[in-house]
Amino acid sequence: MLTPLFDPDFSESRYGYRPKRNAQQTVSAMKAHVTAGHRWVVDLNLEAFFV
Repeated sequence: MLTPLFDPDFSESRYGYRPKRNAQQTVSAMKAHVTAGHRWVVDLNLEAFFV
């Protein structure tokens, strides 16, 4: 219900819990960033922040 409201504002780099995105696409995106010369990939889970 909220996806149509918020999804357009999310970064294209965000893969978690997004429609039509999966773990394989996440790995492919990370590999592309490394190939492009980027040295860091950040995996962030905000769940503990709200506890």
